[in-house]
Amino acid sequence: MRRVAFLCLLTACVSAPSDPIASSESSIINGSRETGFPEVVAVIRVTGGGGLCTGTVIGPRTVLSAKHCVFDGTTAISASSFRILVTDRIDRGSEFRVSQIFTTPGPFTDDDLTGGRDIALLNTTTNLPVTPREVSRSTARRGMPVEIVGFGRTSPSSSASGVKFSGTTNVGDIFVNVFQTMGMSRTCQGDSGGPAFDAVGRVLGVTSFGVDERCREDMSFYTEVQPHLALIEEALGTEPPCTDFSNRCNLADDDCDGVVDSGCGAIGDTCFNPEECSSGECRAVDGELVCVQTCNPEIANTGECPDSMVCEYLTCGNGQCATGRPGAGVAGSPCSQNSDCVDFYCYPKDDGTNVCGRPCSPEGPACEEGQICLTEGFACGACVPDPVAPQPLGAACTEASGCVSNECHPDGFCTTSCSGHSDCPGLRCLEGRCERGTPAAEGSPCTLDDECVDTAACGPEGLCARSCDAGCNADETCEDDFCVPDGLRLGETCAVNEECASRICAGTCTVLCTDTGVCPTGFECLPAGTESGCFPMGDTMDGGGGGCAAAGGASGAFAALVLLVGFRRRRD
Repeated sequence: MRRVAFLCLLTACVSAPSDPIASSESSIINGSRETGFPEVVAVIRVTGGGGLCTGTVIGPRTVLSAKHCVFDGTTAISASSFRILVTDRIDRGSEFRVSQIFTTPGPFTDDDLTGGRDIALLNTTTNLPVTPREVSRSTARRGMPVEIVGFGRTSPSSSASGVKFSGTTNVGDIFVNVFQTMGMSRTCQGDSGGPAFDAVGRVLGVTSFGVDERCREDMSFYTEVQPHLALIEEALGTEPPCTDFSNRCNLADDDCDGVVDSGCGAIGDTCFNPEECSSGECRAVDGELVCVQTCNPEIANTGECPDSMVCEYLTCGNGQCATGRPGAGVAGSPCSQNSDCVDFYCYPKDDGTNVCGRPCSPEGPACEEGQICLTEGFACGACVPDPVAPQPLGAACTEASGCVSNECHPDGFCTTSCSGHSDCPGLRCLEGRCERGTPAAEGSPCTLDDECVDTAACGPEGLCARSCDAGCNADETCEDDFCVPDGLRLGETCAVNEECASRICAGTCTVLCTDTGVCPTGFECLPAGTESGCFPMGDTMDGGGGGCAAAGGASGAFAALVLLVGFRRRRD
């Protein structure tokens, strides 16, 4: 199974030069037509049916590219089989012969992809007429902006290649000697071996592979250059040059010391000392040193942490911003983990049970009305319902007399009748009663009008939408008396977010969801990385490419994401 999976990844890398020259002006994919970057060259195989890759001139006679470009399976291809073309399109330009090839040890295998050894250097017989690019002495960091350049395919729906394009993206996940980018611009067949430039223009990585052969997924993977400086030095015959720039916060190694600028690391970025982080804090999280930001978990909803992060309790009065999503559990509700709770804290009581509650201490901020700070003799505790005081809406209850509203929901929280969401602070109004959850925003899945914010109702395709009576925006269309965004509908095949009315593309247009019950009829909620989306039910993957997934529709894109998740686990 492992072999099939990585062959599928590998097929997203090489393209024959006999493919027609691309005429699209739209992308690398999603990039721009490029007549600059003269040091980015085409690497052409002229034997065995031909082949197209990309490379970067890093020395007077040395081109940096990918190892899989110079192998036929596990068999090395002779240097005489390659030509270097200095051009912006492969039907013209200056041609140079290759005299010698350097690669990482051994024949090319799948492990070269996963282990970050997919790198090669080709030396030409004569000097190349361009100024070489420098290589980076530092490794990739999450969030780094990078520029990618290549001669590969420019559209998921066309095999056309052979014209130079460039695009910008950002570093996402980082593995051992491999990093991933996620963004609008991405690489495709024929871009293999091409550069990922850092913010100061040094070659940070070499394009290695993708996750589906049609290049619809906005994820590309690169072999890092820094671990291979000795191999590069061997090919150059000297140590690679490096120009010293003044330090600035651009996540690049400006001063050539092998470390990105100090004080620029974002929360979650890998770090080695506090000076590398914008927060000034570097701690071990799940066994890895990362930049963190302290916060006070006793102060509820203050916005101390960035969006999509929560204040995770560490010790009394101390917490750190962490990636996470609060649950629905209110103060006093049973829980098993922090993510079960609205305040992201599951308090262990002396009796062995756990309850949700905001962290508190006698000297800290007071608990909300109707709550007490339960410490059970310790310095710290949690805000839980006062057993002798009636509780507000949303608080845990066992009987009606325990609620200010004198009504306890069968699910164990204080509720009341309502005519709109504004009558249910912290809850939502469904069918005349305050229920747990928050009103769904426009564009979110729904099954009932009441599930949507007060200004919207459940419209076409089971999504919350405004009435046309309120007037539609310029980028919206009135459909069935509802204002809906222009673009492809749920389940339709897409390549980029902007094509979809929902503005979320995962191979097919989708919307985020938490469970199948919130998806429109005919759709199911399936996980895709850290989020889940509504995808058509019953789709099956088409076979193709010797077992590689090249399916149309949502499930094909979903399968590619599943494949990526599997790959990540093998890398851990």
